[in-house]
Amino acid sequence: MEHKLFDKRLSGVLERMRNACLTAAGVSADATTGDIELDNAQTIVINGQIYSNEAVAAIDLSADATVGGVKIPAGKKAAILVLVNATGTEKLMLTNIVAAAGDIVIPEFDTAAYVCVAAVKISNGTAVDFTIGTTALNTASVTTTYIDVFNVIPGEIPPWS
Repeated sequence: MEHKLFDKRLSGVLERMRNACLTAAGVSADATTGDIELDNAQTIVINGQIYSNEAVAAIDLSADATVGGVKIPAGKKAAILVLVNATGTEKLMLTNIVAAAGDIVIPEFDTAAYVCVAAVKISNGTAVDFTIGTTALNTASVTTTYIDVFNVIPGEIPPWS
């Protein structure tokens, strides 16, 4: 039984070495208050190969089919993950929506094609729903944390949860 646990941990370590973001993406709020941007070029590793991607001036959260319009209820939190592939194409994913004291968990994603370079954690302290892409990220009583991510794997609870 112990060897299975060791194999799982070793597999996670190897995955981290083969897939990572090596430089800070510089995730921040865009001039449009409901959107984000990646201020820096990123150097990423996918399956052991190194790639460079340009900065991204604006990522329109409202237009994204995965996260746009999703509601984070009052007293809950979640994170939007920014994934990029070797050609610089961004893909957005939403973590689980949990109570303020709960643990955010990284969802499954295609680690053979994408690397997570950033996260935007939204903690909704208002009395109403926060709607991604519609509600401003700097709304009073909403805590928005912009996180440069260097290495996450699906299923883990990140330290910034």
